[in-house]
Amino acid sequence: LLNFKGKDDFTISKSYFRNKFLNSKLNGKISFKNQFYFDLDMSINRINLKNLLSYYPILEKENISKKINGKIDVSIKSTDSLFGKIQNIKTTLKLQNGDIKINNFSAIFPEKSKVEADVSIISGNKGPIVEFASNFSTDSAKKFFRKLGFYDFDQNKFSLFLDGIIDLRSQKIRFKKIIKNNNEKVTNKEISLIE
Repeated sequence: LLNFKGKDDFTISKSYFRNKFLNSKLNGKISFKNQFYFDLDMSINRINLKNLLSYYPILEKENISKKINGKIDVSIKSTDSLFGKIQNIKTTLKLQNGDIKINNFSAIFPEKSKVEADVSIISGNKGPIVEFASNFSTDSAKKFFRKLGFYDFDQNKFSLFLDGIIDLRSQKIRFKKIIKNNNEKVTNKEISLIE
């Protein structure tokens, strides 16, 4: 259900977007003047993130039209994942001249854990690359990493900052910086072994 008014500039209010993947409320503006631009707020009550990303594999799309520009402020109450229930997800999704930017992403994971990140999917002649900077922190590392099959964590509080680039065509990852527990910088030699 889409409620809108306008001619070249449309104002959308008290609208709903529902399909088999998500149930959401939608408000904002869409403009067709000069070039297509949107500025939307999407509040998602229910989402099946795994099926959505399987059906719309955005990382496999090498060319997104440079004529589609805009941003969506997204908030998700909760969704299930292999880590358990993820809650209070917030981010701004931007489409800018063929690139996708995920800014100010934050989410609460199980076991008193949190993720914050900025991600850019940049298109180019050699294929898309992903630039990312993310920070993970938990007050219950033992319980969290047990869910992933790691049983040798002997500390509860743990944090990890990652800054790097993923080349999707060559399927290679390069870390520019890795910092553990806010102050333990991983050396370049250790990074090379991880890569």
